[in-house]
Amino acid sequence: MNSKKKYKRRLKVRQILSGLVLVFLILFLESRSVPGIEGLYDIVDRINNLIVDIQLISSIDEEQKQPENVVIIDIDEKSLAANGQWPWPRETVAGLINSLWDNGVVTVGLDILFAEPEENIIQRLLHGNDLNKDGTLRNRGDKDIIKYLNSIKDLYNGDARLAESMSIDIDGHGDVVLGYVLRIKDEKRGRIFDNGIAIPENIDPRFFQDYGGFTANLNVFQDNASNAGFFSIEPDSDGIYRRYQIISKHNNKLYPSLALALVQAYLLIEPDESYSLEAGANGIVDNIIINNHKIPVDNKGKTYIPFAGGAGTFKYISATDVINGRVDRKQLENKIVIIGTTVHGLYDLRPTPIDGAFPGVEVHANMVESLLSAASSNSKGLVKFPHTPAINSTINFSLIVIFGLIFSIIFPELTPIKLTISVVISILFIIGLTYFFWVGQNAMLTPSTPIISILLLGSLNASYGFMYTHRSRNKLRDRFSEYIPPDLVKVMVEHPEMMGNENESRNMSVLFADIRSFTTISESLNAAELKNLLNRFFTPMTYIIFEQKGTIDKYVGDMIMAFWNAPLLDEDHAQNSVVAALKMLKKLKPLQREFLDEGFPKIDIGIGINTGTMSVGDMGSAVRRSYTVIGDAVNLGSRLEGLTKYYGVNLVISEYTYAKISGIICRKLDLVKVKGKTSGVTVYNPLCREDEATPELLEELEKHHKGIDEYLSMNWPVAGTIFSELSKAHPDTHVYQLYLERIANLEKRDLPDDWDGVFERREK
Repeated sequence: MNSKKKYKRRLKVRQILSGLVLVFLILFLESRSVPGIEGLYDIVDRINNLIVDIQLISSIDEEQKQPENVVIIDIDEKSLAANGQWPWPRETVAGLINSLWDNGVVTVGLDILFAEPEENIIQRLLHGNDLNKDGTLRNRGDKDIIKYLNSIKDLYNGDARLAESMSIDIDGHGDVVLGYVLRIKDEKRGRIFDNGIAIPENIDPRFFQDYGGFTANLNVFQDNASNAGFFSIEPDSDGIYRRYQIISKHNNKLYPSLALALVQAYLLIEPDESYSLEAGANGIVDNIIINNHKIPVDNKGKTYIPFAGGAGTFKYISATDVINGRVDRKQLENKIVIIGTTVHGLYDLRPTPIDGAFPGVEVHANMVESLLSAASSNSKGLVKFPHTPAINSTINFSLIVIFGLIFSIIFPELTPIKLTISVVISILFIIGLTYFFWVGQNAMLTPSTPIISILLLGSLNASYGFMYTHRSRNKLRDRFSEYIPPDLVKVMVEHPEMMGNENESRNMSVLFADIRSFTTISESLNAAELKNLLNRFFTPMTYIIFEQKGTIDKYVGDMIMAFWNAPLLDEDHAQNSVVAALKMLKKLKPLQREFLDEGFPKIDIGIGINTGTMSVGDMGSAVRRSYTVIGDAVNLGSRLEGLTKYYGVNLVISEYTYAKISGIICRKLDLVKVKGKTSGVTVYNPLCREDEATPELLEELEKHHKGIDEYLSMNWPVAGTIFSELSKAHPDTHVYQLYLERIANLEKRDLPDDWDGVFERREK
């Protein structure tokens, strides 16, 4: 007893010390001060992202009205069908924008890039290979045609038409805001719109991601547009778009996003007056201030997207309806419009926490609506932007230390149930704290490390408890493995609830194997010899069943009963049961020689297998129980074993088993109704694997199955001829003689027209 107490005391000391070490490791993980464990940091980030996603999803108000300030003009499938595949002619896009002006739109944002000039077909004729050296069209006319083409070439200048539609100098036009792409790689294409502002002196520019390159729109469009913003947004490390980059650094200036540029244009605010930056003592930007409203951002100028709802929350209008005047002016008047696409083939669908395929154009719409609400003095209420507070890390450190120290000391004293309850209550407390910050301040805590520390401490102490009972479980396993498969013992030990009296219905396969003429054999042997013979027969047969994932149900005298797909699931239970039977028959041959050499009688076996729904579980009384199967499908398996002697074969399976096996050559035996059944079942005799079948065997089976077909068709002469030939060629195959006897009997009878060929076997 003293030795046991000392062991427990040492175990508790180890648990406390291990818990304290674990707490310090978690603190290092939270501080991210340990190099070389980036994989662990990535796991923590993924958990934090999941927590953030839950909070972002919970913030959506299902009853919120459709946002009113922003409308999306969708280049959708309907538009492509009506106006042709993308890219459209620039003149078509110009017509779309002009139609928006006609409907009272104030500001148009383009989630589209026009970086390439559109080909002017007249210009190509004038400057292409169609001109001769003297300036005339090759084989097409003279200089008068050249003069005419020069006079009309501007009419076919799509870029000029589009640029004209963007010009605010034309009466009735609003502001057009272009979109462009910022890139980290220093590759510049075009000219970036000059609306950047200098980085304030209190901001450390090194904390901003530097975008050295860009792809901008053609100069002709930039010269006519009112503003421009980058629409390139980047996903988080897990590929999910949950944050929006409001500002970015390029060439030591800060440039606005498409959303911010649209708000600037809509509110007629100059770029250098539209926002200011607020930084902490370390020079890292904390907030962008728009009209005295703080929008929290990280050091890359990103903020969490305040989603108004799922995809389709904003008003969508098909572009072709706008072009063709099929839209109510009230839907567009005084609105901000963003032109984009939701067509899958145009690759502007983004995975977000809200939706796995969220239109990129609606991501911009969410940010425009939120920024406008924050910046507009006419807003009914300021938008609370979701953010991770600066004290998030401090809270995490405090929770790790407090829970870590307390639980390292008290967890070793708790029972498994109390340990589990403590872990659950602690995690619920942290969830409640997170909810408090979220509801009260729109602040998103990311308490993954405190939760991980609690779970690891709980797991650590649970593992010590497991170690304490492991030795006794091993003894239990060794004891029961002599009688049932090791896998079943493992399930019994790890899941003792399976040893209750509740039964379960499963689709399973059952096998019955019986020694033929056992009564005669037992009469010729004394008790010791009979025991020796049975043990030497049962042992290899049992190993074969175990190897094929089977469970021994019982040994009854000379019979083995086994089943598959319980307690452990086995999708190939029918296949495994038939393979086991074939291996048992193969193993029987050397056993027969051994027994004959030792003076024992020759033994032979019959095996029956059926597949179907069976009731499986631990059945019996309070005194003794047995893990077994019952049901009609089990009874049929027993009946099939009894048929083996009648057909002169060693193995019979039902049609239900046959339907679930593959790669095994089988002989169709009969359509038989066994005792206790009201309908017939087709039975088969598995012979060997497909790769073991000889051409002679396959030829014999083909002829046999033709004979069966003729028999079932009541074509007695042909069937009799076939089975007579087979019987002469294979006199040891008893089933051929059976059919000959049946045919001779049936030919004399007056059978009904609906005779189904079912043979009724009355004996068991």
